[in-house]
Amino acid sequence: MSKSILAIVALLFASVATAYSENDLVGTWRLVSAFKKDVETQEVSDAYGGPHPVAFLSYGRDHRMMAMAADDNRIKPARVDQTTPEQRDQLFQTYFAYAGTYSVTGESVQHHIEASWNETWTRTTVTRDIKFEKGRLILTTRPQLGPNGRMVVLTLTWERIK
Repeated sequence: MSKSILAIVALLFASVATAYSENDLVGTWRLVSAFKKDVETQEVSDAYGGPHPVAFLSYGRDHRMMAMAADDNRIKPARVDQTTPEQRDQLFQTYFAYAGTYSVTGESVQHHIEASWNETWTRTTVTRDIKFEKGRLILTTRPQLGPNGRMVVLTLTWERIK
């Protein structure tokens, strides 16, 4: 078989990569589900403290974005002026928020973080792989350090708010 025929056959069977654009993401999204997978053990569990975290993600036409998430079952101190240092630490550990700009390349979106609840994220870029399934946006992180010190991959399913 000639090399050109092999090349044509390979192209026919190659998976077709989908290129997304900013327009595919524009809008505000509500988190439907969040799972984390331990890279070493492959164990899958709920992310963000349980099956019902509250999270929103917004992408604007101006290439600006914002993300926030509150874990499931967060503590609720009686009064803000009486919150203990331990409670404040727990609240910090069970919430995240950041904002900045975004860009889309092929099948991934890059969040260029300008402000964050956690200064270690400020002035960094995080990449999320994009997939759409039944009208929902599925973002998958690259392996990252989880709160337990283990490497995890998050799969976040979002539904557009209409």
